[in-house]
Amino acid sequence: MSRESPLKCSHQQLADELGSVREMISRLLRGFAESGLIVQGREQISVLNKTGLHQIAEG
Repeated sequence: MSRESPLKCSHQQLADELGSVREMISRLLRGFAESGLIVQGREQISVLNKTGLHQIAEG
């Protein structure tokens, strides 16, 4: 699995864009990271498993 270019934004910026709160975004991203779907860095997120994220989105 190859890593895609990181998304450069803060949790607050994502929350604002999605109409949510930072705490919820942080909780979701932490779960994705613990599942091996993403890697988080300072104000950046790299997707490791795009298929896994799509499966979650499709419910």
